Amino acid sequence: MNFKKGKTEVMFFFRGTGAKVAKMFFHHESSGHISFSNAIGDKVQLLSTDEYQHLGSILTSNLSQLPEITHRMRKMHEMTKTLKRRILHNDKIPLSKKGIIIKSYILTKGLYNGGTW
Repeated sequence: MNFKKGKTEVMFFFRGTGAKVAKMFFHHESSGHISFSNAIGDKVQLLSTDEYQHLGSILTSNLSQLPEITHRMRKMHEMTKTLKRRILHNDKIPLSKKGIIIKSYILTKGLYNGGTW
Protein backbone atom coordinates (compact mmCIF):
# COMPACT_ATOMS: atom_id res chain seq x y z
CA MET A 1 0.00 0.00 0.00
CA ASN A 2 1.28 3.48 -0.85
CA PHE A 3 1.40 5.68 2.27
CA LYS A 4 2.85 8.74 0.54
CA LYS A 5 1.21 12.16 0.86
CA GLY A 6 -1.86 12.37 -1.33
CA LYS A 7 -2.21 8.58 -1.67
CA THR A 8 -3.30 7.01 1.62
CA GLU A 9 -4.16 9.49 4.35
CA VAL A 10 -6.54 9.73 7.28
CA MET A 11 -8.94 12.53 8.17
CA PHE A 12 -9.86 13.02 11.81
CA PHE A 13 -13.04 14.73 12.91
CA PHE A 14 -12.48 16.20 16.37
CA ARG A 15 -15.86 16.99 17.93
CA GLY A 16 -17.27 17.80 21.34
CA THR A 17 -15.79 19.18 24.52
CA GLY A 18 -12.03 19.48 24.26
CA ALA A 19 -11.98 18.90 20.49
CA LYS A 20 -9.93 22.02 19.75
CA VAL A 21 -7.30 21.08 22.35
CA ALA A 22 -7.22 17.46 21.15
CA LYS A 23 -6.69 18.57 17.54
CA MET A 24 -3.88 20.95 18.50
CA PHE A 25 -2.29 18.23 20.66
CA PHE A 26 -2.49 15.67 17.83
CA HIS A 27 -0.92 17.99 15.26
CA HIS A 28 1.76 19.25 17.66
CA GLU A 29 2.73 15.98 19.38
CA SER A 30 2.59 13.65 16.37
CA SER A 31 3.22 16.19 13.60
CA GLY A 32 -0.11 15.16 12.06
CA HIS A 33 0.68 11.49 11.45
CA ILE A 34 0.18 8.08 13.03
CA SER A 35 3.01 5.54 13.16
CA PHE A 36 2.28 1.82 13.14
CA SER A 37 3.58 -1.49 11.83
CA ASN A 38 1.93 -2.97 8.76
CA ALA A 39 1.08 -6.67 8.24
CA ILE A 40 4.67 -7.61 7.36
CA GLY A 41 6.19 -5.68 10.26
CA ASP A 42 7.43 -2.59 8.42
CA LYS A 43 7.00 0.66 10.32
CA VAL A 44 4.91 3.13 8.32
CA GLN A 45 3.45 6.58 8.88
CA LEU A 46 -0.12 7.43 7.97
CA LEU A 47 -0.47 11.17 7.35
CA SER A 48 -3.44 13.22 8.47
CA THR A 49 -5.17 15.65 6.11
CA ASP A 50 -7.82 18.34 6.53
CA GLU A 51 -9.17 18.00 2.98
CA TYR A 52 -9.88 14.93 0.86
CA GLN A 53 -11.04 14.69 -2.74
CA HIS A 54 -12.76 11.51 -3.89
CA LEU A 55 -14.56 11.01 -7.20
CA GLY A 56 -14.87 14.75 -7.77
CA SER A 57 -16.23 15.62 -4.32
CA ILE A 58 -14.27 17.43 -1.62
CA LEU A 59 -14.69 16.61 2.05
CA THR A 60 -13.08 18.77 4.75
CA SER A 61 -12.40 18.01 8.40
CA ASN A 62 -14.46 21.03 9.49
CA LEU A 63 -17.34 19.88 7.21
CA SER A 64 -17.31 23.16 5.29
CA GLN A 65 -18.97 23.04 1.87
CA LEU A 66 -17.08 26.11 0.61
CA PRO A 67 -14.15 24.18 -0.97
CA GLU A 68 -16.65 21.85 -2.68
CA ILE A 69 -18.75 24.73 -4.03
CA THR A 70 -15.66 26.65 -5.18
CA HIS A 71 -14.31 23.56 -6.93
CA ARG A 72 -17.59 22.93 -8.75
CA MET A 73 -17.97 26.58 -9.78
CA ARG A 74 -14.42 26.50 -11.17
CA LYS A 75 -15.26 23.36 -13.19
CA MET A 76 -18.43 24.98 -14.57
CA HIS A 77 -16.49 28.14 -15.48
CA GLU A 78 -13.81 26.10 -17.29
CA MET A 79 -16.46 24.27 -19.31
CA THR A 80 -18.23 27.56 -20.12
CA LYS A 81 -14.97 29.04 -21.41
CA THR A 82 -14.42 25.95 -23.55
CA LEU A 83 -17.87 26.17 -25.14
CA LYS A 84 -18.36 29.94 -25.23
CA ARG A 85 -16.77 30.93 -28.53
CA ARG A 86 -17.59 27.89 -30.66
CA ILE A 87 -21.08 27.10 -29.43
CA LEU A 88 -22.67 29.58 -27.02
CA HIS A 89 -21.83 32.65 -29.14
CA ASN A 90 -22.58 30.91 -32.43
CA ASP A 91 -25.71 32.48 -33.98
CA LYS A 92 -26.21 29.44 -36.23
CA ILE A 93 -27.02 27.20 -33.25
CA PRO A 94 -30.63 27.61 -32.02
CA LEU A 95 -31.20 28.76 -28.43
CA SER A 96 -33.01 25.49 -27.61
CA LYS A 97 -29.91 23.49 -28.60
CA LYS A 98 -27.70 25.79 -26.55
CA GLY A 99 -29.93 25.09 -23.54
CA ILE A 100 -29.45 21.35 -24.01
CA ILE A 101 -25.69 21.84 -24.29
CA ILE A 102 -25.61 23.95 -21.12
CA LYS A 103 -27.58 21.31 -19.20
CA SER A 104 -25.50 18.46 -20.59
CA TYR A 105 -22.01 19.87 -20.30
CA ILE A 106 -21.95 22.81 -17.90
CA LEU A 107 -24.55 22.07 -15.23
CA THR A 108 -23.41 18.46 -14.87
CA LYS A 109 -20.01 19.76 -13.75
CA GLY A 110 -21.66 21.63 -10.90
CA LEU A 111 -24.40 19.19 -9.97
CA TYR A 112 -22.49 15.89 -10.19
CA ASN A 113 -23.13 13.85 -7.05
CA GLY A 114 -25.23 16.74 -5.68
CA GLY A 115 -27.64 14.29 -4.05
CA THR A 116 -25.03 13.59 -1.40
CA TRP A 117 -25.08 17.17 -0.12
